[in-house]
Formats: sequence, C-alpha cells, structure tokens
Amino acid sequence: MNNHQRQSVRIIGGKWKGRKIIFSEQIGLRPTGNRIRETLFNWLQGDLSDARCLDLFSGSGALGIEALSRGAGMVKFIEKDKETAFFIAESLSTFEKESARGEVVCADVSEWIQKNEEAFDIVFIDPPFNGDSIYKICHELAKTALARKLIYLEWHSEIDSSLLPEKWDLKKHKKSGSVFYALCVRC
Repeated sequence: MNNHQRQSVRIIGGKWKGRKIIFSEQIGLRPTGNRIRETLFNWLQGDLSDARCLDLFSGSGALGIEALSRGAGMVKFIEKDKETAFFIAESLSTFEKESARGEVVCADVSEWIQKNEEAFDIVFIDPPFNGDSIYKICHELAKTALARKLIYLEWHSEIDSSLLPEKWDLKKHKKSGSVFYALCVRC
C-alpha cells in the first residue's frame, strides 16, 4: 500500500449510521457529501429495500456502503485503483462480518460494463470529474441490461437530459455547491 494520508467519511443513515468509512486520499477522489447522500437516499427510499445495486467508480465506497446500511440486498463495487478497492473491502469487512452483500471488483469501469450481463435495480455513476464524460459511460451502460430501473448520476456540470441515452428519463435533479446530481429512470 502507498503511504497516502487516510481520510474518512461517516455513514449518515441506516444500521451503520455514524460509523466511519476509511479511505486513502487520492487525486480526484471526492466522496459524495452528506447533504447529497441524504437527498439521494430520500429519493431512493421506496426502492432500496433488498435492491441489487451497482456502484461504478466506487472511490471511497460511500454510496454503496450507505445503500447497504439502509437495506440494499447487495452492492457490487467497481473501482479501478487497487489501493482504493482494498479500502472499500476493508470497510465492508468491519461492518459486515460475512461481507456477503458487498463485493468489490478491481477493474476499469468501461471494460467491466462490456463483459458483464448481470442486472441491477439501482446503479450509482459518480466518475472522477477529470476523467471520461459521464455521458460516455451512460451510453455504454445503456447498451447493456445492467441498469434495470434507476440510475444515479453525479457530475461537475449540469446534467443535460438531451445527452442521456434515449430510454433514460431524468426524474429528479439538484445542485449542491459545485456538484450536480440526478436520478434517472430507465423506461
């Protein structure tokens, strides 16, 4: 492991409320803020119980771990950076001894999307702001059956519904500071 400074973010709801997620400080890694997570999980309230979730560009793991804390049936975390993926797995093992409901995959998101056929009820997409366009990832995902129902997007500029895949309906969207976030429904 590299000697990056360790950071933490707190889980804000569910059975693990108040517990810390530890992660390694990396360039471009910015956990979703508390206010945004609170709004997101209010939006998802009726859909989260036992849901199969996919956390793309997992980073700190905050979105997926928060989903598990609030009753998601399972979460698959896809994270390219080995050290970052290791910290997600460590956090999962401290919260849930079996860790059966959370699986961490160290892989490039685009490559993983092309090779997998599982279906998920909720997909979280929060790519690095300095990386590929969020729309590129959305269109790659739309070519598969991975996103069955709900897709959460987080980006550094306003989510333009005209750039989203054809069968994705932008249902809710907000801005917090310099972060834009939205919830889409796959029709």
